[in-house]
Amino acid sequence: MILLVAAAAVCPLWADVKKSLPDNVRWQTMTRRQTVFLEGIWAMNPTTPPGLPDGSVAYLGTVEGKKGGMVVFARDDYSVCSQPMAAPPALGELLKKLEGQQGDDM
Repeated sequence: MILLVAAAAVCPLWADVKKSLPDNVRWQTMTRRQTVFLEGIWAMNPTTPPGLPDGSVAYLGTVEGKKGGMVVFARDDYSVCSQPMAAPPALGELLKKLEGQQGDDM
């Protein structure tokens, strides 16, 4: 019996991903609590692939003067293996409420 194993997807480095995006995108590293919250949003979002995103930290990208933004997940080695997820303004407000709350050191 021969098993075919798909090659692991090559995940670009975070620094390279940022280079491919406009310079006016402001990136904010999400806290652990915010990242866990965003994993749940990702899992239930009908526009993202099924399951949890690959990565251990989330980044929120916004552009001054624009409503909403995007979220990407990265691994500990700073490689990005998730497609960008839209972040409407309401999601940004929820993320602000989670910032700095007790238990954020999960």
